[in-house]
Amino acid sequence: MGEIQQHIIAPFYEENKKYVNEIRSVFVIRIVNADEYEIRVSIFQESYFKWYIINEKYPLLGTTQYIGRPVLIYGNAADNFYSPTKEIEKVDFLERISKRREKLLQEEVIIFEPEVWIYNYKDGEFVLEEKGVFPLLE
Repeated sequence: MGEIQQHIIAPFYEENKKYVNEIRSVFVIRIVNADEYEIRVSIFQESYFKWYIINEKYPLLGTTQYIGRPVLIYGNAADNFYSPTKEIEKVDFLERISKRREKLLQEEVIIFEPEVWIYNYKDGEFVLEEKGVFPLLE
């Protein structure tokens, strides 16, 4: 298990698993580097996550898995924690969303604000800074 899974995704999942539909959920992380690394994590039901990605504003950088569910990786600094591969693993629900994109753009957007945990990576340690409702990919 990688550092992100062990120190960020696993604790987030353990605290929130009672609210998760494990069959239809997806983990999402965003890793950015400004003055220091900031990592945000959340979990969505697939049907809600479509509203985050339908406008394709945020490019998907990679995928991995945790407990058999997809982990979608976004941000400008993911390669500092993950090794790049030549291809992004296909994620079925993302392909379904892509095929239905034009129809989805005509639907009324459902506002869904998930719990997000924000970590900073300082001196080789992941430090949990905040838990709450925050923008995930912005």
